[in-house]
Amino acid sequence: MTNNRLLLSVCVFAVLLVSLASVAESTPSAELSPEQAARLTYAAEHAAPLDHQASTSTSTSTAARWHDDDDEQEPVLSATDLASRAAASDDYGHSVHYLASEVVYPSSDQQVAQVVQRVRRDRQQLAVRGTGHSANGQSQCCGCVVMDMRNMNQVREATAEYVVVEAGAKFADVYAALAPFGSSLVTQTDWPGLSVGGVLSAGGGMGPGMFRHGFIAESILELTVVTGRSEIVVCSPSSEPELFNAAIGGLGQVGIITAIKLRAVPIPGQMIRVYHVYQLLDKLMPDYDKVQNDEAAGGAPFDQLQTFPVLNFPGTGAASGYAPDFFLFDQPIGSWVLIQEYGVFYNPGQEPDDAELFAYFDHVAGTEISTDMPYDAWIHRLDYVFGVLLPSAEYNYAWKNPHPWFEVLLPAETAGDYLTDFFARNDPSQAALYSVQALYPLKEPAVKRSLQPMPDSPSDRLVYLGMLRQVDIASTPDLYAENARLTALNGQYRLDAERVGGTPILSSTLPSSQDEWQCLSNFDMRTYRRAKAQFDPRGILSPGLSAVILNREDPCERNGDESIFRGTA
Repeated sequence: MTNNRLLLSVCVFAVLLVSLASVAESTPSAELSPEQAARLTYAAEHAAPLDHQASTSTSTSTAARWHDDDDEQEPVLSATDLASRAAASDDYGHSVHYLASEVVYPSSDQQVAQVVQRVRRDRQQLAVRGTGHSANGQSQCCGCVVMDMRNMNQVREATAEYVVVEAGAKFADVYAALAPFGSSLVTQTDWPGLSVGGVLSAGGGMGPGMFRHGFIAESILELTVVTGRSEIVVCSPSSEPELFNAAIGGLGQVGIITAIKLRAVPIPGQMIRVYHVYQLLDKLMPDYDKVQNDEAAGGAPFDQLQTFPVLNFPGTGAASGYAPDFFLFDQPIGSWVLIQEYGVFYNPGQEPDDAELFAYFDHVAGTEISTDMPYDAWIHRLDYVFGVLLPSAEYNYAWKNPHPWFEVLLPAETAGDYLTDFFARNDPSQAALYSVQALYPLKEPAVKRSLQPMPDSPSDRLVYLGMLRQVDIASTPDLYAENARLTALNGQYRLDAERVGGTPILSSTLPSSQDEWQCLSNFDMRTYRRAKAQFDPRGILSPGLSAVILNREDPCERNGDESIFRGTA
């Protein structure tokens, strides 16, 4: 039975891919207004964000139609054709595929509220997606309505002190809007091709400035949220704080973020970017402590910091896209080494001293490499990797494979022992090809969010670990079996992290049962239930996730097997 279901799953997915290929040959409806056609064209051009690659097609599906339930309401673009539903049944993880019954493309707060109102009236359920960068089906919905937010992509206001953007706008749009003012966000994402609303809904936003400023969510001044009651609410830390805190990192459980007001700060125009190497964690972890001690005392002498565990092979550093080549001849070939990247922003005439920067860390002497670049070039440093190299013909076969990511936050007090054991158990010779491991030190957020749990750290210091890997079809005869194996390992890593006080990042590996949610450090089930009852009393939002947390009926089971096809079945 299992083999038959797997074969059926693969066949259904193949049919959907063929249907998707036919979308590019169709044309927009002649009945659309110029503004509507422009919105629709934008969605078509950005229909492949899962691969970090914009489509060259400017056409869209003729199956798209307009909802007009009430003549006094704005019409909302909607599609029920198989190709559109298939596009919404995948995400960056390529591991779980829930087939939606309909996809809607709102372009205003009012349209979002209209859709929620209709879903409530028709007793349906609703999931929300931005660029679909989740790794475990968080933005999908089985036999339900999926709301695609990419048409809500406008910058509504920008000043030197703040920026207001719609949820479907990308961080690249934010940086471009703030650049004329010489400003930027205090914490920058590594990849600016992600949607702002999606990142802030999925965990709060991470980047190499977290050691100083924390999550990007710490810079949110105000949100516009459409609740599960179809109410449009403007909330902030001082106005409707319960909704504000529940929406950030809430995975769309209590409301749909439609607009975000973010704090901006002046940013110098240049950056010194430095790389060096550590052989072992016993040197790195004390340096993390030093950085955070200096931050508490007034500030470390740099602005960005992140570390990448890589394999010690000639050419590994260059191939990673993060650094020139690093190869330690006195370390075993294929063993783990740690490339650290850090940077200092500066204005012309105020260049930092390389020698002082090199002397700060207890790394392998002589491995330092320093480069100078404009701030804008640093912000877009991964555009080539994600936008050109990985989607290219050479790498695309692996890029489209499943990505069984594992991400966790650890208390600084237990991080060293956990990471030592983690890398000891991950045999470098078995590491998946094209994988990236990342470490960030960060300060604990000042406010606890209701869904994204945070570890308890006596020092208020945390360490982020991300194992950002993808299944390599060249090294396994069974892609889905290997993905299932790695996903099971991720579950074990998560449980091990929880034993030392760690918590998972909810955009990747999720607890799979109500009991597991209740056992999470600092996950407040009572607060979650209260927020869900207050803002989404009928439970229409993110139904798959709420079914797990609240131990309710899974919509996939209710809607039948024809609504779901799993790559890991």
